Amino acid sequence: MTLTISFFNYVAVAIFGCVLSAVFCKIPGRKREIIILTATTAMILLMQGIINRYFGLQAIRSVYPLVTHLPLILVLWYLQKRLLWSVVAVLTAYSCCQLRAWAALFVGALLKMDENALQGIELILTPLIFILILLFAARPIQELAQEKTAHILRIGIIPALYYLFDYFATVYSETLYNGTMVVVEFMPFVCSLSYLLFMAQISMKNREYQALEYNRRGLDMQIKQAVKEMEVLRESHEQAAIYRHDLRHHLQYLFGCIDQQKLEQAKEYIQGICHQMEAAKVVQYCENEATNLVLSTYADKAKQEHIAMDIQVSLGKFLLIADEDMGVLLSNALENALHECEALSDSGGDRFISVHGYSKDETGKIFLQIINSCREGIRFYKGMPITDKPGHGVGTYSIRTIVERYRGICSFSEEDRRFVLRISV
Repeated sequence: MTLTISFFNYVAVAIFGCVLSAVFCKIPGRKREIIILTATTAMILLMQGIINRYFGLQAIRSVYPLVTHLPLILVLWYLQKRLLWSVVAVLTAYSCCQLRAWAALFVGALLKMDENALQGIELILTPLIFILILLFAARPIQELAQEKTAHILRIGIIPALYYLFDYFATVYSETLYNGTMVVVEFMPFVCSLSYLLFMAQISMKNREYQALEYNRRGLDMQIKQAVKEMEVLRESHEQAAIYRHDLRHHLQYLFGCIDQQKLEQAKEYIQGICHQMEAAKVVQYCENEATNLVLSTYADKAKQEHIAMDIQVSLGKFLLIADEDMGVLLSNALENALHECEALSDSGGDRFISVHGYSKDETGKIFLQIINSCREGIRFYKGMPITDKPGHGVGTYSIRTIVERYRGICSFSEEDRRFVLRISV
């Protein structure tokens, strides 16, 4: 009876492994593939039956890699044309067999069953373990097949080590059961090493994700800055159109004032028009148009919020940094400065923003220093200001990303309730 249960357990393990390997390889469920896999499984079971009939169950364990795993790998390779993943899929399915074996041991220990009953428990648990793997593990494993070869090799090394350990320590020898410490401690060592490598991999992936996230945010800022610039240009064109439309009315009014000898009134009217035109134009702070556009926009915002703004820049027409990056860099810096000054409105005190900068004509390199009043207690981590407010802190990282892209340097600091940003690109 025990031998019969053991044999059927081997049959269940073979079907379990073959089907699971095909699932991990994401073999299509077409008629051709089903026939090939069914025939392969039947051939494997037939060979196991013959070996069991003439040599016994122990012989099956000894030749299992040759009569089961190797044919299955070759068939999967034929069906999906990927040898490496076929090997990894079979080794992973083999590792999954350990789940049913351990679950049976746990149930047996819990219910105090003898070793002969464990085979029957394994047989009963096999469908349940198979369903759980299909529901929770099959899809993630299938997605790993699309990774690069180096990553697949890293994935496959754990089931490969377990496979070799299991056969050489329990099938082809009894060193594990004899209590040889090197062998006993081998899998815990592999688990610890795998965990460390896994953590290193996760850390690297997180850094890559953060870099991509910073780039995405930088692109978002560029888009926002482009929208702002287009809005400024649109308003300028609309204002110019209004002036052209109203020019005739202005001239008629001035002609009436002159005709009636109201010269002072005419002068005041002309000065009012000049003030309106002056407020609507982009101020020429330097030769660089992108810089002028951004500075003019934020100078108007600062004026509306009654924030003193001192701008002294001498930047050339052509800079080492691209105009779109210069716009994002300045916009981030000035927007942060405005937000910090606006936060001081309730506490009182001076609110100011100072922008100083210059460029070297022969190289196009620039130096910028932006100082603004700020609150006390700004926190820094690795030289970067940090905040717990959601959605904040993106601008400073965007500035650093742009500066590092041009191999420049930037620094953030707080000096006597003044936030100082220095940039050299």
